[in-house]
Amino acid sequence: PLQAHFKRLWLTPNSNASAVLPAVKPTIKPGVKSTSAQDELRPGQLPAVQFRCDDCRWQKLALGKVAFELQPQPEQNGVQLTELSLDGPLLQARAHGQWLQHQSGDLSRLEWQSSTSSLQRLWQALDKESPFSETPARLEGQLRWLDVPWRPELASLNGRLNADTDAGVLREVNDRGAGLLSVLSMESILRRLRLDFRDVFEQGFYFDRISASGELQNG
Repeated sequence: PLQAHFKRLWLTPNSNASAVLPAVKPTIKPGVKSTSAQDELRPGQLPAVQFRCDDCRWQKLALGKVAFELQPQPEQNGVQLTELSLDGPLLQARAHGQWLQHQSGDLSRLEWQSSTSSLQRLWQALDKESPFSETPARLEGQLRWLDVPWRPELASLNGRLNADTDAGVLREVNDRGAGLLSVLSMESILRRLRLDFRDVFEQGFYFDRISASGELQNG
């Protein structure tokens, strides 16, 4: 297999690259389908790859140790992603997937489990304003779609998603009345014993847990 081991790999794409490069439209003859180098990739022709990175970063988000393996499946004209792992200070993830190519088209699958110790700091590392406070959360899913892995076709997206969080504060919602009433609730008494007064002093809506799950059928 092709082996790649990086001690440090920090990726910072230039968001202004599109403004610097001239806009070029390809000339397409009538009745001829447009193709690109990415469209010409064949999963069964990809080499076996073992990737390791001790210190990876995407823009401001530290990904920590990252590893994955690609295993070609020439008999199925496909490639399998195995043992993808991220072990960063704000994001941990495990995933595996598959890309198959048949005469009818491409089929991609992805299954993953991910977690973060703080939604607020994770969103800030992505240059996004977080509606959550310091809230641990988990997200897992199983998805499949009829296209290449980097270009999912929403109309063919199928699978399931599960998300849940620990206690936190939703800053976008301001419910002071509920915050005052929560002082008298039995659950709040247990919080006071733990010296937890976030639902009283922080702006927003305090919650003990958020849990959501759903299934996707053809988008």
